[in-house]
Amino acid sequence: MRNIRLVAGALLILIAATVAFFMLFDHFLNNLGVPYSAIWGLANPLMALGMVLALFAAVHAKRAAEAEAHSPAQRAEAGVALCITLFVALLFFSNWFAFLSLAPGESQSASRLTLWLFINAAFPLVCAYYGAKLLRSNIEA
Repeated sequence: MRNIRLVAGALLILIAATVAFFMLFDHFLNNLGVPYSAIWGLANPLMALGMVLALFAAVHAKRAAEAEAHSPAQRAEAGVALCITLFVALLFFSNWFAFLSLAPGESQSASRLTLWLFINAAFPLVCAYYGAKLLRSNIEA
């Protein structure tokens, strides 16, 4: 279990850093001739993997906080973090599936593109939080 937490934590941090890099530099890469579809075509499956790992980590953290004799503040932290992770996951998968169902040449609406900005900003924070939490629990264990 310890090795799984170590690998999952490192993977979450790596995915968070990759998505943050793509978000910050996609305009520069596009100016160099790399199309947006190629950039986010690589990033979106990584984000899906990161969201699944973050959801597993969030549920595990919530169950651990409820089962052990943690303080109310730690239980509340686990609950709020789980809710934020669920919120970001619902937005991501909803937007991604809508994107995948577009006809060739069709583009997403302005509201969906605005949601992508929020998702791409919140996703690295969620994944980095759980990645650090998994790595920290691996060190303390």
